Amino acid sequence: MIEIFDNVLSDSETALIDFRISSLKWSYRHQPVTPPLVNKHWYSDGEGLLDDLFEDLTDSINLKGLDQVKSSYLLAHTYGLEQQAHYDACDFSMIYYPSIDWKPEWGGGTFVGDTLVRYKSNRLLMFSCDQLHQGQPVSKHCQELRPIVVFQCNAKNAMVERLSWQK
Repeated sequence: MIEIFDNVLSDSETALIDFRISSLKWSYRHQPVTPPLVNKHWYSDGEGLLDDLFEDLTDSINLKGLDQVKSSYLLAHTYGLEQQAHYDACDFSMIYYPSIDWKPEWGGGTFVGDTLVRYKSNRLLMFSCDQLHQGQPVSKHCQELRPIVVFQCNAKNAMVERLSWQK
């Protein structure tokens, strides 16, 4: 399963999230997955942001069948930081692209299996965790941080095929 939702939040909500993310404290460390990936990322726990954002995103697509959010955090990278292909240890993941000033020519999308999902502001990507995925490089012309918001989730009774949503 790969689902892409564009313009999931209002323009004012998106601008507020972008502002709040730019104000977060970031650290350079390994991605919080098991086993740890060898590549480091810019990381933030998104304190004070993620619970409300998750609720807004799931409400906007009317997501049903969710059991729990296993983990949530923000990752980012810049030009020159290579990302490692990996699987998440959950039933499905959701990635939100928050940057309102992101330019398409900067790259930075996500490969899920053999599908490239381009980075686009206010886009939500949802996919089952049995799919290999990898953040894509950022152009050397980009001087910005490429942030994403990650929610690793479990479905009720681990039945991803019973999830439902509206586009």
